[in-house]
Amino acid sequence: MSIQMCPHYLFYVGISILVCPLAAESYALVDHKYGPCKPKNCGSGPNISYPFYIYDTEIDFCGHPGFGIFCEENKPLFRTSRNYFIEDISYETQSFRLVNKEVVNTSCVAP
Repeated sequence: MSIQMCPHYLFYVGISILVCPLAAESYALVDHKYGPCKPKNCGSGPNISYPFYIYDTEIDFCGHPGFGIFCEENKPLFRTSRNYFIEDISYETQSFRLVNKEVVNTSCVAP
């Protein structure tokens, strides 16, 4: 290594020494902030995690607005114009399976 390269080398080493602790501190702050956002459930049913969140039990940044899930009868409930129990959530395929709350406990057979 030539003597002329040493100042450049020292510059990059110095920058690395300054940046690494700042990056680690920033990472720790992010983890601390989102710590309460761990997956949760209503007692039974699938775990609820981002973009969904359990309404009134989690901080608002834990989920996407409009994706709040309610807990009723220890089951996750999705409210739109009607109420639906969430049977399953697939975060991989970005889909979920709903059951109309009004027909869950009826003895009617679906056609």
